[in-house]
Amino acid sequence: MRNQLRFQPLQARERLVLATAAAVAANAHAPVIGPYLHEAPYMGVLFVLLTGACLALGVTALIQDSRAVISIASEAVIVAACISALLRRRSRVPCH
Repeated sequence: MRNQLRFQPLQARERLVLATAAAVAANAHAPVIGPYLHEAPYMGVLFVLLTGACLALGVTALIQDSRAVISIASEAVIVAACISALLRRRSRVPCH
């Protein structure tokens, strides 16, 4: 029963908001990929992965209308923010 609710279509505007926010996030992080690849390659790779994940979540939100997509997107953002904060505090990466 619970899985049926999770994959039930929402037919809601939230997925359009999610897709737009994911596109904005990808667009905001794309310009810093190059500088970080040169200064701190591991952070550059993380920005590439973040940009790709944002684009994938945005497209998935447009294609698949379910609570699972919104739930996965929310969890991914929280995990990515925590990992990013930990990496930034452990290393002295210059911020642009």
